[in-house]
Amino acid sequence: MNTFNAALRAHGCGDLRTAEARYLSTLAKNSKHVDALRMLGLLYHQQGKVSLSESFLQRAAGLSPDDAMLLFDLGVVCKQNGKLERAIHWLGRAVACAPTLTAAHACLGEAYLAVGRVDAALDSFRLAVRQDPSDVLALNQLGSALHEVELPHEALAAFRCALALNRDSLAARLGAGTSMCAVEDYESAIGQFEAAIALDDQCAPAWYNLGCCRLGLGQYDAAVEAFTRVLGLHPGWAAAHLNRALAWLSAGDFERGLPEYEWRLGAIDKDFDSAPPRWDGSPLADKVLLIYAEQGLGDTVHFIRFVPSARALADKLILQVQPAILPLIEPLAAQWDITIVDADSEVPADVSCPLMSLPHILGVSLATLSATPLRAPLVREHEIRWMREHGN
Repeated sequence: MNTFNAALRAHGCGDLRTAEARYLSTLAKNSKHVDALRMLGLLYHQQGKVSLSESFLQRAAGLSPDDAMLLFDLGVVCKQNGKLERAIHWLGRAVACAPTLTAAHACLGEAYLAVGRVDAALDSFRLAVRQDPSDVLALNQLGSALHEVELPHEALAAFRCALALNRDSLAARLGAGTSMCAVEDYESAIGQFEAAIALDDQCAPAWYNLGCCRLGLGQYDAAVEAFTRVLGLHPGWAAAHLNRALAWLSAGDFERGLPEYEWRLGAIDKDFDSAPPRWDGSPLADKVLLIYAEQGLGDTVHFIRFVPSARALADKLILQVQPAILPLIEPLAAQWDITIVDADSEVPADVSCPLMSLPHILGVSLATLSATPLRAPLVREHEIRWMREHGN
């Protein structure tokens, strides 16, 4: 057995140290041994030696520039090392050399998707499926990319093709269910997620999406059960906590729902760390309390009903809201003895609280909910003013 074959055998048996030594011995005798360069590059990739891995594979590619599988290996290594533009370069060369290499098209699509070039990714996945219509992985990748560009019907068609080939494809079940959710076909989506759970009852995304479907259908107890299963697998999943909170709140369970709803602060894309220290609900003598809007205009209108209760506990209260809604609620400032400013204003305050945390901080229950302060005359006055300003 020659040195290179001995290296291959050791490599195949997992004896990387012996394999490395024999690959190097082969290269010492012939520095242009393409297969030794390639296999040593792959061995170094296995060991996490990124620079060495790419170096040896590139040397091999320089000696054999039309070897599609070698170019594919180099592209895969670059992609797995996070060097996506390099991966796109090498994988592009691989498919140019071997247009029928399905795996290279699929891997190139993944790299395009990772850098946000979704249209290019779709082209690559479609080429992969065209080359091999029975490739379940490529069909699932195509479906995921189509879902990414908000084409749920086309995505569902791809996932259904994958399921026709392999009913036990977990990725296809999840993808089909997600696409059905996107078109609000929750009942059908539930069937897909339950099938996914039957394949793997530890699949947290399946439980999570099942919970979202149940929540969308108003099946609150079943939704809570699904989200609880998710959290048993991933206790810190903020979105699962948030959706479980919404299920409890929708069912009128404020006692459990309001504390859980605080998880939204970790689930929404907003910087809360720059705000003054968090208010805990205790009385504030000689201190300024800042209450700030955190989400949409409708949420602000809905939740400002709790501001007067907070004002009763603070020496001074500043309410910070979105500029667009400021004219609507400014008349409340005098009525409630508070200061109302827009969200772009710099506000000095001792403590703060997100507006939508007030029900939790104040211990609100269904029995203590008050009517909204934005009564019809105030809203009508704002409407008339808006119509005059816009010439209607």
